[in-house]
Amino acid sequence: MTWEISEVPHGEIHHHFYKSGVVGDDRGYFVYTPPGYDPRGKQTYPVLYLLHGYSDNAEAWTAVGRANIILDNLIAQGKAKPMLMVMPLGYGRTENS
Repeated sequence: MTWEISEVPHGEIHHHFYKSGVVGDDRGYFVYTPPGYDPRGKQTYPVLYLLHGYSDNAEAWTAVGRANIILDNLIAQGKAKPMLMVMPLGYGRTENS
């Protein structure tokens, strides 16, 4: 199955934070980098932004959806190009919700 861990090269998940000027708090987001990714290299990569659904958070795509495992397997099978995946926290202010 595409979502099961296989004996293929694996990418990495990086957890970052930024200060939101709109919401006013620190926001977490996750970035998947494909196997062999070199941040100092000259190779460019497409970027896929994944936004979670209602009641989830930035971690949902990897913790529940296994997006990183799926992409590792698709890249290894030649069905997807190596790419970066960015998975941000998608909520704004909650006091008006």
